[in-house]
Amino acid sequence: MWQKVSAIVKNPRLLQEKHAEFISGDAIKRRTAQILALKGSHEEELLKLERRACELSALLGEARMDEEEFRAAKNANQKRREDVLAQVASVSTGIAALEAQADSSALLEVAKELAGVVDDANFEQRREIVQALVSKILVSSSGDITVTVKGGLALEV
Repeated sequence: MWQKVSAIVKNPRLLQEKHAEFISGDAIKRRTAQILALKGSHEEELLKLERRACELSALLGEARMDEEEFRAAKNANQKRREDVLAQVASVSTGIAALEAQADSSALLEVAKELAGVVDDANFEQRREIVQALVSKILVSSSGDITVTVKGGLALEV
């Protein structure tokens, strides 16, 4: 496994090329479009909920709704608003993840700095290098190894 990770560190250009392919790929473009569409629909939903809260207050003020109905409707409206805000937070996390994937410069700098010490690294240093660069390692039943570096880029090694 160490040979696979050290190969990545020794060749930052490979990491840069794979990252460029990943960023320009259709998958990330589709995911970005999906996230932005979700964000727009959540913003629209929040506006509807704000209008509904105003309508409820008006109905109560005009005595077209009693206090109990008002409280029940207001609580349901507030619960839906909290749910949508939680979804908005999730979308924001998705956007942040995409932005992190789009910026490989920090990861490349770390790889370049480590390239000179890879060959002479002891076990403890190797572990630190792996922890600095790698977020996940998958080994298939056929023995294929996929290293996912921080930022979401998966490399077959």
